[in-house]
Formats: sequence, structure tokens, C-alpha cells
Amino acid sequence: PCSWQLIFFPVHISVAPSLASIDGENPPAAWNETALPWMVQSPLMPEIAVLIALLVRNIHQGIESSKCPNALVMRGGIYSLLNEFLCGDIAVLSDRAVHALLVLGSVEVLWAHIKGIKGILKQLGGINAIRDPLLKEFVILVDYGLACTYEKDLLLHKPQAYVLPTTPLPVPYPGHFNSPLLDFCTPFRDLWAELELNPSIASILDIVRSLTISTLSLSQRDPSSGANMKVQSEAWQIQTISDYSALLSLPEKTSVDDSPELDLIYDVCRMAALAYTFAIMSHTKLSAGYFGNARWLQEFHSKLWSVSLTRWQKIPGIFAWILLVCVPSAGDTQMGIYAKMKSSATVLHMSIQDFDIAVGILRAFWMVQRWIA
Repeated sequence: PCSWQLIFFPVHISVAPSLASIDGENPPAAWNETALPWMVQSPLMPEIAVLIALLVRNIHQGIESSKCPNALVMRGGIYSLLNEFLCGDIAVLSDRAVHALLVLGSVEVLWAHIKGIKGILKQLGGINAIRDPLLKEFVILVDYGLACTYEKDLLLHKPQAYVLPTTPLPVPYPGHFNSPLLDFCTPFRDLWAELELNPSIASILDIVRSLTISTLSLSQRDPSSGANMKVQSEAWQIQTISDYSALLSLPEKTSVDDSPELDLIYDVCRMAALAYTFAIMSHTKLSAGYFGNARWLQEFHSKLWSVSLTRWQKIPGIFAWILLVCVPSAGDTQMGIYAKMKSSATVLHMSIQDFDIAVGILRAFWMVQRWIA
């Protein structure tokens, strides 16, 4: 068993910040105030924290966790403890068990344990029976996150369990939370200077937003509405082909004299937009479209992670969309695990400051995926 010194280090120094901070530094104060107490008190969290710290170390050292004896041993111990929890007194253990399972799910997914959470919620009377409001939000975020990552339907709650505010989202809202997946009042062309981007990047993001909004609008129309539905569908097809053609014609680098990092952000957005638009236009799953090409995926990840995490943390709404586009094809490689971890951390980081925006981003992306499927 690990000493309390070893437990203290990964929970407080490494794991807790990395769960709710993109660059692993300075997570929102609310996270430290609400999450750390139950992490320290949970009999499961020390083991999970040490495993997460080990997985992160393996990623940075290029070690496959499936070939790491220590990781395999720790997984076995954690799964045994989880099974004991899931077989225990639900009334006593439910919150702690769900907390621990969700934290573990942000790193790796065992569908048997996710179904275990579903069983707990069913016995409790559904998601609205969860007493802890932060835990309830965590369940919603993880459910949407898993559905988006694995291109599946929701498992832990129904969409109507949480009602989003009316869009377009009004001001004031954090400008850096602006995402191409949400109908914000302010277009990126009016925000690029504030976000330290450039007009070329803003143009790509506004194209993605326009296509997302029109796709969601079409997906929610009643197919039996006749001529109006046909007209809207034809207009959507023209827009999609036009947007895809415009993106295809873009150069790999901006024509303006920007920094190398801005050139990388531009090309990451360009590649993500191409994959996203093609998936919508062709009704092809993201995991089987552009990112189904190993060379494309490798090039994308190389450019994505060449941008510092601190820079991405300044534009989490954009970063969340980029990661959601690529994680369905990430797989269980070290690169894939890392992308999933950062996707989860990005959304959680945003949700602590504005839950409506964070869950709105996930829901919009999930609804687009349902349209593609």
C-alpha cells in the first residue's frame, strides 16, 4: 500500500489540478473548494490518484500503460475496490462511488463501471435524486463527454433532465469561452483581437458556427413539415458544400506575418474544420472520416500539441471543439488517452465557471453527431 506522503502528492500537486485545468496549473478556486475535500476523504481516490499520476508520467515518457506492470497491478486493485462499492449499501456509498467512477472515467473508460453508475442512479430514483449539485453536474458532463468521445447515445441521463438557457447566449459572458459550437451573440470576426488570434482563424470558426447552427436547426425540424422542410434541407446542402469548398481552398499557413504559434492554431482549426464539415456533409462518423487516415491524425496531433497548453487555456471554448472533433478517433494509444484527458479537463474547467456554456458545447456537438449517425 502507498504511504500517505505518496497519496498526498498526486492528489494535491498533480491529479486534482490536472482534472480541472488545461495546463495543470491554477484550477478554478471553486474546484479546490468543492472537489479536494471529497477526494481526500474517499477511500477510492488515493488509489485512483496514484494511477492517474502514473498514467500521465507514462504518457510523457512514451511508455505504453498496457505494458506497465505497476499500472496493471494498480488497475486490478482499483477495479476490485470499485466492485465492492457497487455491491455495497447504495444509500451510504452512492455519492462516493459515483464521484470515484467519474474521475476514473475521465482517464479511461470501463463500460461495466459506467453501467454500474447507471444502476446506482436507477436505484436512487434518477439523476435528480443526487443530493450534491456539483456531482449532478459532473454526471451530466461525463455522460455527454463519453457519448461524444465514443459516438454513442447518452447512458446516464436524458437530455430533458437539464434545460439549457435560450440561445443566442446573451452578453455578458466570458469572451474566451466563445465556441463555434454555440450560437453566441458575438461572431469571431469581432473577437479575434481580444482572443489574440487573427482574421483567418476567426473566419474558419465563424464558418463552423454557421454550419453547426444550421445543422442543429435542420435536425430539430419535423420531417413531416413538407415543402418548408425540403427548402431548408436544400439550402443546408448548398451551404455545407460551399463551406467545405471554402475550407478546402485555404492554405496551410496564413498569409499574414503572424507568430509560429498562431500559424499552428490556424492550421489546427483548418484541419479540424475540414474533418468536422466533411463528417456533416457526408454523414460519415468523425472516427471514420479524415481522422480515419493515420497520417492525417498524426500530423494533426503533432500540430495540436506543439501549441502550449497555457495558450489553449486562454481559448477553452475553441480548444473544446477541436478536442471533441478528434477524440472519437483517438483510440487507446498514449496520444489518444492524453487527448481524452485534456478534453475532459477543458470541459470541467469551463463548467466550474459557467456550467450552461460547458454543457451547451457538449450537447451541441452530441446533437450534431446524432445527425451524422
